[in-house]
Amino acid sequence: MLSNEEMEMKCPSCKKNLTYTVDQLQKGQSIKCPHCGDEIKFEESSSGAVRKLEEKTKQSLEDIDKKITVTMKK
Repeated sequence: MLSNEEMEMKCPSCKKNLTYTVDQLQKGQSIKCPHCGDEIKFEESSSGAVRKLEEKTKQSLEDIDKKITVTMKK
């Protein structure tokens, strides 16, 4: 669902902005900075953290209709 969602961060080496996807955050994935060429490897701080965040977000979106109320004006 959110795997292709684009996010931005600064390269740890050259500090220039770069774009990556949620999919790339999976443990072991990496991207190459287009500015300095350094490889940036993504590692999760705890097992499955990205997947858990995606599931929590998905559940929140599914529950949103329960939290919306409509007031009709007369």
